[in-house]
Amino acid sequence: DKSGVWQECVAVNMDERGRALVRWMGQDGELEEGDPEPLSRLEILYHGEDPETHADRIEFAFESLLRAQSRARLNFFIDNMPTDDIQCLDVDQVSRVLELARNS
Repeated sequence: DKSGVWQECVAVNMDERGRALVRWMGQDGELEEGDPEPLSRLEILYHGEDPETHADRIEFAFESLLRAQSRARLNFFIDNMPTDDIQCLDVDQVSRVLELARNS
């Protein structure tokens, strides 16, 4: 398991999900034996790529993940709110809300 480790590798192909299939370089500079391991674009820093751009891409991905999780939690709570004892607005209340909305 190479998780959490920066180690040289060689991308040998792409899989059906668009992940790079890589083979790891050993300490001696030779490719290690075994099947290629799939890695996502966020897990690979290619030679010649700006490390800051790579870090920005990872930061954007995590921020997007947090926003999506927050939106999912909100939708879950809204979808599961009890509605049994909630009274509907009467005509006067609807009129006041519409009037306030128009005046603001």
